Amino acid sequence: MEEEINATPAPEENREQLEKRAKKKVHFRIHLFIYLIVIAFFWLLWFFLFKPGQTGESSVFLKLCWAITLFWALIVFTHYMFAIRWNRSAIEKEVERLKKREKKLKEKMETMKKDLQAKENQQQN
Repeated sequence: MEEEINATPAPEENREQLEKRAKKKVHFRIHLFIYLIVIAFFWLLWFFLFKPGQTGESSVFLKLCWAITLFWALIVFTHYMFAIRWNRSAIEKEVERLKKREKKLKEKMETMKKDLQAKENQQQN
C-alpha cells in the first residue's frame, strides 16, 4: 500500500507537467493561427494585385507565395510534432522507464530485506 502512494507523482509535479503541456499546445495554436492569417494575406495579395495567369511579376510573386506557404507549413508541422506528438510520447516513455526501474529497485530492496531477516533469524537460532 505504501508503494502505491509513493509511485504516484506529487500533485504539484503533475500540475506543472500539465501546465507545460498546455502552454506548448497554446503556443502551437497561436503559431498555426498566425500562419493561416499571413498565408491567406499573401494569397489574397497575389489574387487581387496580380491577375492569375500573367507572366513576369505575377509568376515571381506566385512562386514566392508557394515557397513561403510550403516552407512555413514544414515549420508548423515540425512545431506540432515537437510540441504535441513527440514531446508527449517521449515524456510518457521516460516516465514508464523510470517507473519500471523504481519497481525493480523496490523488488531488490524487498528481497535484500528478506535475506537479511533470514540471516538474522539463522544467527539467533
